[in-house]
Amino acid sequence: MAKLLTTISGGNGNYPSASGINFQGGERTLALQGTFSGTTNISASYDGGTTFITLTDSSGSNLDITSASIINIDAGSQIKLRFDVTGAGGSNNIDVYVS
Repeated sequence: MAKLLTTISGGNGNYPSASGINFQGGERTLALQGTFSGTTNISASYDGGTTFITLTDSSGSNLDITSASIINIDAGSQIKLRFDVTGAGGSNNIDVYVS
């Protein structure tokens, strides 16, 4: 059963905060659904939230999420995740679920 990880609510910025959210890692599925404005990317930090690295697909391209999406990640353990919104012309209201 999927569990709500966080909600992205607002315009451009880092969600849930600039320092990210604790994520146990491993192979997980993320589902993003709701109202999208702009582009959302996912970043991971392996040093407690000091430095974030944008996650990419298998070809090395940013995920560039602009609509409801399901994403499979394998990002290691005990990391922080952050959702970065750019180019928003309005307000986002995106629920992020993890399973």
